[in-house]
Amino acid sequence: MGDIVFARKGRLGLPRFLPPLEKYTFSHTVFIIKPFDGVLPRYLLLSLRRTSVVDWLTNEMNQNTGVPTLGKDKTERIPIPLPPLPEQRRIVAKVDELMAICDRLEVSLAAATDARRRLLDALLAEALVPVDERQMEAAE
Repeated sequence: MGDIVFARKGRLGLPRFLPPLEKYTFSHTVFIIKPFDGVLPRYLLLSLRRTSVVDWLTNEMNQNTGVPTLGKDKTERIPIPLPPLPEQRRIVAKVDELMAICDRLEVSLAAATDARRRLLDALLAEALVPVDERQMEAAE
């Protein structure tokens, strides 16, 4: 585990870990990146997803063909800072912590949006009831 699949043609795909299967079929449009000793696979994956890395790769792609292509020589030169292993662990832990906070915020925002939608629906329903009907309901 820890190998990363990475699109090299067309639109750069989101790098991701290979699932734990025994057999694969690959296309010439992807690279498999194998982290070497001293590199946490999760740190490498997070680094490959950074906007600055994607921008660098996009800039390095061969645009002379109909489909932009990224050569092996370019992927071997991806500018990824490589701190010591303990620092990589701290970075991964911090990113995971922040992503968990983002996930909780996303759930909270979705709940607030749903509550606002229900409130708006209720207010519109109330506003669209004719005045005569509201006066009759109030009298009852």
